Amino acid sequence: MNQNYLKTIRNLKMIQRRLAASAESLSCPPPLSHQLPLWVFLAFSLFFTFTSERQASAWGLQKELGPTWKDSYLISKVFEKHSIDFCLDIADPQQFSPQNLEIEVKAALKVWLAALQPVDGSPVSLSLVDCSDANYDLKVEVGPELAYPKLGGYFLQRKDHNPEHSYSLIKIPTTYFYVSSTGTRYATVDFAMWYPQSSSHSSQPGAPFETFLEELSLKEKLTVWDFAETNHLDYISVFRSTYRLLIHELGHAFGLCDTYESQFEIECDHQHRSTQTSSEQPDSVMKSSNYFYLTADDIQGASEAYRRASELAGH
Repeated sequence: MNQNYLKTIRNLKMIQRRLAASAESLSCPPPLSHQLPLWVFLAFSLFFTFTSERQASAWGLQKELGPTWKDSYLISKVFEKHSIDFCLDIADPQQFSPQNLEIEVKAALKVWLAALQPVDGSPVSLSLVDCSDANYDLKVEVGPELAYPKLGGYFLQRKDHNPEHSYSLIKIPTTYFYVSSTGTRYATVDFAMWYPQSSSHSSQPGAPFETFLEELSLKEKLTVWDFAETNHLDYISVFRSTYRLLIHELGHAFGLCDTYESQFEIECDHQHRSTQTSSEQPDSVMKSSNYFYLTADDIQGASEAYRRASELAGH
């Protein structure tokens, strides 16, 4: 009881912020005020903590992870060739450093690849290629958005002029602004802007940026709220940063669906999900996206996606 209670208290502020900021990384956050009485959040947190600990890991796979689009998913690249080639298309390199984003993409990929070690122990090579390359597996675009202006980030399966080339596309729009309940506008920012002054990692001053990200996601395993609170940063600004967005969107590229309520039935394959409703799904990268690390549910989902890729390959 004491352990659960302490865990509940720690999650309380995170839950308040999450409800106010977003239950997803794609569209506008739910219009919930965090001015509700403290006891409401405490009751919710107690219920969430105890019920989530009683159930097994929950997950869901995308409906499109099937014969038609399987080759566009990164999980298929891991299974078939143990390598991922990615390219960056950045509209404003002065605002979003290509060098920093390359490091962030690789770090976010390693977060998901680490979850696959128990089912596929082979190393996966990661290579940055030019977007003129005809065979890249992942394209990350950072720039203005015209097609989906209300989305703060998204993933799509793509084929180009070569019908044999299928790939994953992740878009990070620079024209999207989240407007808080107080009227504050939040643009997407490069997570690297907080690296030099961050106090939430144990590496020595001047340690490489990639070391910092590895500690954040694979060793210390901080939530977005933990990182913001430790470094006295605005939570929503951190939530709207590139590295957090990449971790969530890459979850889709590896085959996982959004498990929050508004997208659960739309995205998740009925035959490849562990629950029938979103409310049964515990919090995770693919639900609230409030994590710089994978929860047990995300890890289980990645394993299930790998098994699905194996089935689709006829193994």
